[in-house]
Amino acid sequence: RDLDVTNLEPNKEYKTESPEILAKCKYFTATKFECKDRGDIELSKNCFRSVVVLSGNATLTVGDTTLDIKKGDSIFIPAQDGLAKICGECEAIISYV
Repeated sequence: RDLDVTNLEPNKEYKTESPEILAKCKYFTATKFECKDRGDIELSKNCFRSVVVLSGNATLTVGDTTLDIKKGDSIFIPAQDGLAKICGECEAIISYV
């Protein structure tokens, strides 16, 4: 039997990369994004990004626009190609369709 020979314990040496997928279905994907100093959010002209800041303080730069972000903020990034750059320390949920 497959379950008899399967190890279901998580590998303690495995490190997840940010963003970590929290939920995914045919309607949307939600990821957990952690930034300790600098990080990038990949953008696409095919869908928007919704960013909800869970903790910390940082700056979010998209193109020529820079915003100070903090716990509780909700930011909508319109569909576009490129990167959103985050500088600072924060944790966020990023959703997209």
